[in-house]
Amino acid sequence: MNTNTLFGVQIPTAIEFGVGAAAKVGERARQHGIRNAFLVTDRGLAQSAAVQSALETLAAAGVATTLYSDVKADPTSEAIQRAAQAYRAPRPTAW
Repeated sequence: MNTNTLFGVQIPTAIEFGVGAAAKVGERARQHGIRNAFLVTDRGLAQSAAVQSALETLAAAGVATTLYSDVKADPTSEAIQRAAQAYRAPRPTAW
């Protein structure tokens, strides 16, 4: 299996994954008229090259982005409430 292939799925939401997919997120956001995004990840992935690439391409596309990295497995109801509050604050047009 070739792991360097970029794949796509549309059901009806388009999903792209694979090597280099994060570098396309800004272009896709711009195509959909997104101006304010809410990017959810965990603290470990927040520093990854993929997340940094996504943030850079979103910024280059003129998309203001809030990074929420306080995600943990099996979240408590309080953690979910904190995430919901963080989501509402910047009023994103995409998540």
